[in-house]
Amino acid sequence: MDKTYETRLKVYKPFGPSIGMCKLPMELVEDFNKDCDSILNTNKIKEDSDKKIEESKANSAREMPDLLERQKSTWEEHLQEGYKMSEAGGADLGGLQEQHKNQTQSLEAQHVREENDFRARQQQEYDENPPQTEEERANREQGMESELAEFKSSQQQQLADSQEQQDYEISESAGKAQVNLSDWKRTGGDLLSQQYEERQTQEGNAQNELDSISSTTQEAIAKVDSDLENQNLSINSTHDRTVRAVRRNLDDTIK
Repeated sequence: MDKTYETRLKVYKPFGPSIGMCKLPMELVEDFNKDCDSILNTNKIKEDSDKKIEESKANSAREMPDLLERQKSTWEEHLQEGYKMSEAGGADLGGLQEQHKNQTQSLEAQHVREENDFRARQQQEYDENPPQTEEERANREQGMESELAEFKSSQQQQLADSQEQQDYEISESAGKAQVNLSDWKRTGGDLLSQQYEERQTQEGNAQNELDSISSTTQEAIAKVDSDLENQNLSINSTHDRTVRAVRRNLDDTIK
């Protein structure tokens, strides 16, 4: 501020040179006090900023391990899900294969019984109506062999159809397990990406908080410095005018 202060001067001359005593204006003293307060305020701003930065770093140091622990737990759950899925798929496939094995064995045993029954019926018909001549016997035996071959061929076709159906069921089960595994892998990839983004966000938030504290502190210090500079200019101007006034009064008094 630009003011003119009234200055009172007293001159003492007890011995030797004259001694001047000047009483400084209270406003000038208050300006000096404000200057000191500004310096103290700047230090307080820096102390508060350092405290906030340390608190922010401490919070980040606590939050990041917590985030990593949560992500680790989530990933372990995902792995357990994959293990269970693999075990379930293997159990389903193994159970289906065992079921197919039993079905094949049962069908083969059935075919043996049916073939034995077929042969018994052929032999019964042959015994009930035996051939009369050698030629008729040869023809009858050839016909029985042909019928048996046709019967066994139908059994083989039935067994082949059963095997084809079993292969289809195995393929379906394996395909379903593969789809489930692919979905699990894709989910795992998405989970990894999500966890990476969470860590990046956490680190970014912590850095943004530090940047914000630093920026706010710099702005506050800059404002205090600016106010202090303006105040110093005002104090220097007032001081210069006061000194000049004291000198004039002193010169006038001495004269």
